[in-house]
Amino acid sequence: TKLTDAYIGKGIVINTSTPAQVAATVASIWTGLIRDGLIDAYGTKFDPSTGEVPISAVQDSIEPTRINVTGSVRFLYPLNYIDVTFFIYV
Repeated sequence: TKLTDAYIGKGIVINTSTPAQVAATVASIWTGLIRDGLIDAYGTKFDPSTGEVPISAVQDSIEPTRINVTGSVRFLYPLNYIDVTFFIYV
């Protein structure tokens, strides 16, 4: 919902900085989830031993109005990081 509120229907034209803006928005949302006690952490580096993957966002090469986002989150239970992949149309 927060990504939709920030990007959908806003008339945003995707440029070279848009994927980084989307990644920063996702980081902000996930930071809020940490603060609210819903997740323990999100990925900030590549660590194959834990599955940690940093947030990345790229413009889709086939559908240029789509931003593909990947990252990982670690829930409160003693688990490794879980991959998260989604997309948003801008």
